[in-house]
Amino acid sequence: MSSNGGGSFRLKFRATSAQFSPVPELPHNPSGVGFPETLWSKVASAGQGSDAALSLLSRWYRPVILKLVTWYLDSHDRRRHDPEDLTQEFFLHLLEHRLDVFGAANPEKGRFRAWLRTCLKYWLHNWSDRERAQKRGGDLVVASLDESEVSVAAPGSLESEFNRRWAEGVMARADGKLREDASARRLEKHDLDVWDLKLGPEAPSDREIAERLDLKENEVVVSLRRSRRRFEDHLRKEVSSTVSSAGEIDEEITELMRCLGK
Repeated sequence: MSSNGGGSFRLKFRATSAQFSPVPELPHNPSGVGFPETLWSKVASAGQGSDAALSLLSRWYRPVILKLVTWYLDSHDRRRHDPEDLTQEFFLHLLEHRLDVFGAANPEKGRFRAWLRTCLKYWLHNWSDRERAQKRGGDLVVASLDESEVSVAAPGSLESEFNRRWAEGVMARADGKLREDASARRLEKHDLDVWDLKLGPEAPSDREIAERLDLKENEVVVSLRRSRRRFEDHLRKEVSSTVSSAGEIDEEITELMRCLGK
């Protein structure tokens, strides 16, 4: 991720940050390597029948699933269906078939984001088929994670919309952590003000920010660098809980930025 000028971080966090539930702190791996327990461990627990793990996953990701279901109904001209009800059906499906769905999950074939997206895609396709046929039932399709299947998302597809919503949520949560830092005074006095100005739709120059906040220009540069470093730390921590190894973090961040067109 670039550290030059803040341009790569000009994202509209504040419009979305309240719409995504933060992922709770996950304990560090007892092996001592420092990599946190990932969400894959929760998936594995759900696959073994853990109600608590399934409940946590449902709570954390219900907001993004609801947005995707709403988008799907709108884009397929099925607005007569309630997205809240359909989202609830999806999670009930996970509950009913958790041993099959979660038990078949394999972190070696992809990332948590891709796995959850594929689960939703298959379920919506099955629901759509049933809805068109005006009947219930049908064979259970268990999500796979073959790289050929999930690597590229066509523009305007469920996959691309899921990726965009997911990326917005991750960025918003990292930004929210940065604001918690400011509230707890873990940032310097003007750091959040400088950050917000640089992330605005028409970011002023460092000199303009310095004049507006009664700072020296080099203080603005240092402040932005400090905030960016802390933001990147929060972003990496958010992403680390959704991948299988520390080596995948940078790749996932690059993919998230691509999904946002950055």
